[in-house]
Parts: sequence; C-alpha cells; structure tokens
Amino acid sequence: MQPTPHSDFEQQVKFLKEGEKGQLSWAISYLGRKGIYLEVPSSITALKNQLYSRPYNNGLSESQIKKMGLAWNAYRRRKSNTSSMLNVTISDRHIKKLKDMAAFGRKTKIQIVEELIDDNYKHLKNQKEKELQARMQKKSDKDDVNERIKKATNKLQHEVQSLTRKVNEQHIKISSLQKLIEQMKLNSSMLFEIIEKSKENQANLTERQLIDATMLYVTILNSQSSFSETSLHTSSPKHRSNYSPDPLRSQSS
Repeated sequence: MQPTPHSDFEQQVKFLKEGEKGQLSWAISYLGRKGIYLEVPSSITALKNQLYSRPYNNGLSESQIKKMGLAWNAYRRRKSNTSSMLNVTISDRHIKKLKDMAAFGRKTKIQIVEELIDDNYKHLKNQKEKELQARMQKKSDKDDVNERIKKATNKLQHEVQSLTRKVNEQHIKISSLQKLIEQMKLNSSMLFEIIEKSKENQANLTERQLIDATMLYVTILNSQSSFSETSLHTSSPKHRSNYSPDPLRSQSS
C-alpha cells in the first residue's frame, strides 16, 4: 500500500479535533477494538501523528479513516440522545437514488434522509403557520362583524326605548286631555241646560253669567282643537249636530 500524503491524510481525519469532548478516549478505544494499538497520546494532534507514522502499514487506509469518521458521528448522536433507530424497508429503486444523492453531496445516507425530513418539515411548519394565520384572520373578521352587530343592536334598542318613552308620554297627555274635555263637555251641557231653562222661565241672566258662559264655550272649542293636533292616531271626525248654541245669542233671543 502506498503511503497516504500528509496533506490528504489531514483532510481525511479532519473530524479529529482538539477540544472535542471525549474524542481522544473514544478514538483510543475504537482503534483498540480494530486491533490498532498506540502509545497513549496526550492530545488529538499526537494521536493523528501516531496514526500517520505507524510503521506497521504506513498509516491507515482511506476506507479505514472514513469508517472511523462515520463511527465517531454515530457515537456523537447516541451520546446526545437526539437520535433513534429507525427500521424501515424501502424499494431498491429508492435505495439507489439515496446512494446517488449521498455520493453527489459527499454525505452519508442518514444525513440525506435527515435533510429530506428537515426540508419537508420546514414546508409543513410554514403551511401550518399560514393556516393558523388564516384561522386567526377569519376569527378576527367574525369578531369584528359581531361587534358591529352588537353596537347597531344596542343603538337600535336605545332608540326604541326612547321612542317608546315619548309615545307613553304622549298617551298620558292625550288621556289627560280626554278627561279634561269630557269634564268640560259635562260642564257645558249643564250650562246650556241652565240657559235653556232660564229662557223657558223668562229669567234673564246677569251680564257676568253670560260672559262666563261665553268664555267657557271658547275654552271648550280650543281644547278640542288642541286635542286633534296632538293626537297620535288620526280618525275621521264624528258628525256633529247642527245645533251650536251661542250663549249670548241664546239669551238675547
């Protein structure tokens, strides 16, 4: 076997790094299991020097170094507790594609599978975020519509209450006017009855009595007019009698 040039060797063992926790003891144990025994090195640099200058086979072969690197990566994944075994069966066609992807990217098949999962998971996460945003926007729009409906309903209820209060006030006024007019009609009837009897008995009323009767008559007419204007319900007027006595004319006649 031709010795590996030192520059190429350094490139191949670049996974061996100073300061990598636990790597030195792992490398010594790994090489021992492979039947490669070294003087206990004090550092990764010393380990690499021993590997390169081994007199038994003029250094490790490229395939041995590659396997060692893969073993170190697998060890790190196990130690970090972030990796799990996945036993799956895939078609030969996909196995060939996976190998081609790994060779082209200078990566292991595991790394290619992990990258594919990461890429698809990223797409899935983005899709979930878009769906969440769409649901939140829909909820926001629904809440806005509900709030507008609530405000409009409250305003309408307030207007209805105000109108109802005004209608009730008008009903009270109308009722009071109706009672007043009925009382005036009664008083008017009594007054006219007195006037008629005074005529029959040829008893003349005093000037003061005639003035009071006339004022009462005018007041009744004004009250009837006011009632017609303030009434909320329009109704056809009842037929009035042609008899509309004037107290002064009645007395004078």
